[in-house]
Amino acid sequence: MLSFRIALRYLFSRTRLHAVNYVTALSAVAIAVVAMALVAVVGVYNGYVAMILGATKQVDADIVLRDTEGGVFDLKKFPDYRAKLTKAGAEAIALRLESKGLLRVGEQQWVVDAVGVDSAFASVYPMGRAAD
Repeated sequence: MLSFRIALRYLFSRTRLHAVNYVTALSAVAIAVVAMALVAVVGVYNGYVAMILGATKQVDADIVLRDTEGGVFDLKKFPDYRAKLTKAGAEAIALRLESKGLLRVGEQQWVVDAVGVDSAFASVYPMGRAAD
């Protein structure tokens, strides 16, 4: 409370205008401008996030099954997985295998995400929708 009273004393000085008053006013205006700019930037960013998430929603699968150890499923252990998923309400099923890799061209190297899909991928995710 004491610091607030001291701040008010120097903020609204009743004597003639000093350099402190000018610096205080300039600081208050600068803080107000920065706060308004921050609100505008955050608002625009929020709109971009909503737009990007809306555009990528059609790419993400509704259900993704992953191995708990981060490995690869051995589908021989689940011979009737398609029948069970179809019975549970899945309209289409596509298998996808993801892995990190190293791409080397001449002297340059890049870490890449390699993704392999099966032949049913086109029925699950028609590529024509990606252009919309």
